[in-house]
Order: sequence, then C-alpha cells, then structure tokens
Amino acid sequence: MGDIQMNERFIETSHIPLTYVKKEGTKGSFYQSYGKKGILPERISLGIFAQRKDSQKDKVKKDEVNGTYKKAEEGIYKHLNNERRIHSSIWGFEDYPEFYGYGIIDERYAIYDLLILYSEIGRASCRERV
Repeated sequence: MGDIQMNERFIETSHIPLTYVKKEGTKGSFYQSYGKKGILPERISLGIFAQRKDSQKDKVKKDEVNGTYKKAEEGIYKHLNNERRIHSSIWGFEDYPEFYGYGIIDERYAIYDLLILYSEIGRASCRERV
C-alpha cells in the first residue's frame, strides 16, 4: 500500500496538465488555453509531418506533435536546438483507450520527458482539444 501511495504522490507532483484548444479553420493547430506557461510552446501542431517509412515503428505511430517557441516566448525546452523547436512522435496504447496517446519530448536531444495526450471529449475528438 505504501508503494502505491508513494507512486501516486510522485506522479501527482510531477504531472503538469496543459490544455490546448484547436484553432478554428485549421487542420491541426492548437493554442494553449489553460495551464502553466513556459513548458511547451503556446502553439503546437498535431499531425503526421515526417515521411512515413515502411517500418514497424512507423506503422504504429499515431501522430506527431511539433511546436516552435516564439522569440519572446520562454519555455523549458526552448534552448534544445537553435530553431526553438520541440517534437514528439505519438504512440497509441490499446490498454488505455481514454488516452489519445503518449510521446517523449525530445529524445533527439537526450531528453526523455513523458508527454500524454488525453481528451475529455473522447478519443475520436482529441483533434479538437488536447
């Protein structure tokens, strides 16, 4: 019982919820509407941006998240590269259908922070609000 409480407490203190809402008239552009500023860019894009390869890894990839910090915008991942960009592939997890998917920001630069996409509206509507 103590281990479960310890894990829940660790996750609760490490979890930073952010809410993004889809910009009207766009295919996959989202703007932050709630949560702590300075984590991810205020605007992110959800979609498949890279050319898909004929690999098992790409066959199960659900989406990608990309974002670019504005010059005046601050963020914990802003200085990972000269372009101020973040990226994560999004993978689905069948055992938890209420979650749209998960990814890692940004393993290209040896950062392994977990990103979980969840939609209260429902799995099919995640493209409207994440």
